[in-house]
Amino acid sequence: METPIADVEEELKDRLRWLIRRTGRSDAEYAKLVRIPPAQLSKILNLHSPPPLEFVYGLTEHASGGQGGPVGADVREQVVELLLQYLKFKHPKRHELDALIVSNARLHAELSEHRERIAALTESLSEADARVAAQAGQVTALTAAGDQLRQLVADLRNRVRELQHYQAARVQELSTVTERSSFAVQEAVGLRWAAGQEYEADRLLMDAAATMDTRQLVELQTWLDGQGRHREADMLLVDIARTRSPRDLAELAEFWSDADLDHPTVTFHVACQLLRAIGGQRSREEIMELHSRWRDRPGPLGVRGWDDMFGAWIGGWRTVGELAHTLEVLALDLDANADHWKSALDALRYRYGDHAPAAEVLLILAGRRDTPWVVTMLGYYFEKHSFVVPEDFWRAVRAGTDPASQDMILRSAAEHLSDGLLEEAARYLWEAADGTDTEFLSRFLTVLVAVNEPKAVQLHAALKTKPFRDSYRFTKRREEAVQLLGALLYKAQAPAV
Repeated sequence: METPIADVEEELKDRLRWLIRRTGRSDAEYAKLVRIPPAQLSKILNLHSPPPLEFVYGLTEHASGGQGGPVGADVREQVVELLLQYLKFKHPKRHELDALIVSNARLHAELSEHRERIAALTESLSEADARVAAQAGQVTALTAAGDQLRQLVADLRNRVRELQHYQAARVQELSTVTERSSFAVQEAVGLRWAAGQEYEADRLLMDAAATMDTRQLVELQTWLDGQGRHREADMLLVDIARTRSPRDLAELAEFWSDADLDHPTVTFHVACQLLRAIGGQRSREEIMELHSRWRDRPGPLGVRGWDDMFGAWIGGWRTVGELAHTLEVLALDLDANADHWKSALDALRYRYGDHAPAAEVLLILAGRRDTPWVVTMLGYYFEKHSFVVPEDFWRAVRAGTDPASQDMILRSAAEHLSDGLLEEAARYLWEAADGTDTEFLSRFLTVLVAVNEPKAVQLHAALKTKPFRDSYRFTKRREEAVQLLGALLYKAQAPAV
């Protein structure tokens, strides 16, 4: 019976953490050693990103050289088996390739072991032949032993040949795609489709994405699209974005962008699809590097390159810290990057099923209140008059630990929300207090009276005439909010004594 995937994941994470400790380094120190960002290492250790096979091999080697002493080969094999089980459930395509690599590695190890045995047996055979010459009386016995050794050597050599042939066949299977023309790959994929071998066809296309030259990839994508195989065409672009070098990606994106310009009436643009795939598969730094190359280029690359790539990037699994840092980087040149940070805020606003992450990012940005761009970004977030800021956003703001950052967000909301949305904000802010106190709502209304008293007067009039919901509980809350805002307005409008 197979181990449940949840148990496999927990054991794999425990093993990886244990190996990190065996290296004698912290996570940050080890990330620096292997030249990957600490955030990427954290994703690998927590299985938010599938651990590469070479990372596991490297980690076991570093652990063997650490303070805890050598790590046995059996430990490495256990970790590799856990990784393969995990990939089989979570990333089946990766599992196929990694399983083949592990199999070839094991065959290579067995081949080396047999070669060592052959060398040892050959040496023994030489010693036996020497003894035959020196001890004539033992010729018969030694000759028989020599025959046995020769037979064993012959058997082992046959086994080595079998392993070599098997290994060559596997290597040939991997290299088939690179040696074939685009037409030959199309023919091979078509035959597998006809035989109902969808998985084998997908594997050929995945290998093609990683190994064929860019001209052949263009031909292959065009053929897939012409066959009506849109799923396969999309997956080809994803595999290209995942496996190819930045130079290849730039060449392909520029070719398809020019092709899209030649057919302006086409609604499906390959360049845009590839850009979104790049955004989903590559790092933010690579995306920004490609965008700087295409900033002044016409067509999809210059017009939508950033939106497509960055929209896909921010749509993936990203921490709140990563998102906030990205906006800070864009703010270094606020005017030049205006379209980019605005699209980033738009994507952030609609990315999640709840809006708490957006509030957490804005709280981090508001903490940089000594920089003028913070006011601009907060204002843009709230000035979208068609957008309703929901309750979970205000709950997250209320849960913040920095009152100054909270007040900065409340001030921006009071300045930029439309009259109708102010009513919604007042209700949400009230509900965010869970009916236990009025402190947070009071802070918002106090800020509103301070920054825009006429708008506060309009809100007070609207709250007196419109119930929040058709229930006694919310009507009672409305009345209390009306009283609170009325008191604040009275205090603000009272003549100074």
